[in-house]
Amino acid sequence: MEWIVSHKEELAQFIVRAVLGVLFLFQGYDKLFGVGIGATTDAIADAMKNMIPKPFVRFSVTISSAIELGGGLLLLLGLLTYPVVAILGIHIVLVSAAMSFREALWDMRFVLPRLMLIVVLLLLPAEWNVFSLDHMF
Repeated sequence: MEWIVSHKEELAQFIVRAVLGVLFLFQGYDKLFGVGIGATTDAIADAMKNMIPKPFVRFSVTISSAIELGGGLLLLLGLLTYPVVAILGIHIVLVSAAMSFREALWDMRFVLPRLMLIVVLLLLPAEWNVFSLDHMF
């Protein structure tokens, strides 16, 4: 118990990073290997009423899914943590803009938790990132 209390900041940073990593990893995995790029592309293109060419939507979905899968994995490992969090933050901004283009008042229930965890992780001191490969190297 004493160890936990004396390392609570490091544990908090690890938990936030791990949860964010899991969320992005499985989101990317599902779009790439679960639902699939084709079905995801079709759903987005249909919702946008074909305002954007389907090949561009497919390219965007593929890149987005790869960023989420790779970013999630790197966060779980604690490797390149802060550059990855910054990239995922920019990714969230772009996804939010794209989805708002589709529908001005779209459902943010999946984006908002990720956004909050990104902000928290960026605000936590880097010295607390001890349960990571970044700390080992």
